[in-house]
Formats: sequence, C-alpha cells, structure tokens
Amino acid sequence: MDFIFKDNPDIEVIKSVFINAGTNNIRVIRKTKWLIDELIPLMKDWQPSLRNQVIRNSIVINLAKLDTGFFSVLLLVSTLYYP
Repeated sequence: MDFIFKDNPDIEVIKSVFINAGTNNIRVIRKTKWLIDELIPLMKDWQPSLRNQVIRNSIVINLAKLDTGFFSVLLLVSTLYYP
C-alpha cells in the first residue's frame, strides 16, 4: 500500500482505514487511489480534520461498493447493532 499511495500526503489516514477494514484486494485499492486522487485537489484548502473524515468516508463507501467481502462483513455488523 505504501507503493500505491507513496506520493499522497494523507497516506497515514488511508492506510489506517484499509488496515481497519482488513482488505487487501489490489483492484479495490487501485480504484480507491483513483477516487482519492480526484478528491484531493478539491480539498486542498480544507481543515485537516474535515479532510481526513471525507477521505475515510470515501474509502469506506468505495469498499462497500467494490469489495464483496467487506460488504458482507458490513451487513453482519449492521444487523448486530440494528436488529
């Protein structure tokens, strides 16, 4: 993951989301990189906390959309918290 996001200033935020999500699907990681690369120029003047939250949420949404393993875990967790 360090190699894919090596030039990104928000690499620590991105890595933490992928590590917590437990995904290693390279296709999903590359598509997420494209999404992050599109969002970064739009967020250049934002406060760091807001920027980090948008990046986290974008990655989670992208994972839920593209990674079937993550989506099934997300459904399981949501049924535990919201029966």
